[in-house]
Amino acid sequence: MIETAGPRLTHAAPLKGAPDQITFTATAAYLRSSSTPAVFAIPFAEINPAGNISVLTVPIGEAPPDLAEAPALASAIAVTPDNAALLVSNPADDKIYFYIEGAQSAAGGYQGHTLVPRAVQIVDRSLNERSPGVYTGGIRIPRSGDFTVAFMLADPQVVHCFQFTARPNPELNAGAPAFKPELKFLTTDQPRAGQAYSLQLELTDADTGAPLEGLPDLLALARVLAGNWSQRGTATELGDGVYEFQFTFPNPGMYNLFFTVPSLGLGFDQLPQRNLQVTQ
Repeated sequence: MIETAGPRLTHAAPLKGAPDQITFTATAAYLRSSSTPAVFAIPFAEINPAGNISVLTVPIGEAPPDLAEAPALASAIAVTPDNAALLVSNPADDKIYFYIEGAQSAAGGYQGHTLVPRAVQIVDRSLNERSPGVYTGGIRIPRSGDFTVAFMLADPQVVHCFQFTARPNPELNAGAPAFKPELKFLTTDQPRAGQAYSLQLELTDADTGAPLEGLPDLLALARVLAGNWSQRGTATELGDGVYEFQFTFPNPGMYNLFFTVPSLGLGFDQLPQRNLQVTQ
């Protein structure tokens, strides 16, 4: 601990393993050790200005996080909106643990189900009372159009749906292409692991049907759904708006393909993605 007014070092405490992250709540500091399946809690109320720091060991998980194949630098601990609990990810256990402040251990957890939880973040979309009987919350609308909102309240029990329309944002549309691209996949064959796979697609203007030709930067990003493998590829133009990608997928499983054309201002989120089931 460092007193910033000094500045001077006021307290120091040894911790087991390799502490690599720290997270704060209103009542304590929590440190994660990458080589220990636990977090270390330092309650603020138990800090003695003239003595040592009280460090509590809270078992979280079964295996040390650094046994995971791909550790992350992002935060592995997130504080809940009520500031009374923590979510702690442990990629070695394939699990996100739920810990209530003051408890002796985790109260439970959420399994990754083939997805490795390398880090954790909480997005708070709860409604807050701004004035008597008036509750507000904020979300980001991804695109313009008509939307339906489903509202549910547990106590008292209220279920209600309502509609709203989001108008186009002129600032976002300023840099958009003047045409509506349409991407059509021509290849229907199922890829096999370890074998070269050719994916052909057609890119046209959705309004006129004219082929979009001469695109040297039509790119694809392929990545496995459960794991860390990924590969980028550049398309080969075959003519009349038809392009071809070549991939070799290493293992069976589900893969996602994302496409982009930087020269046309088309990002990965503006073109359809392709899901592929790779077999043995």
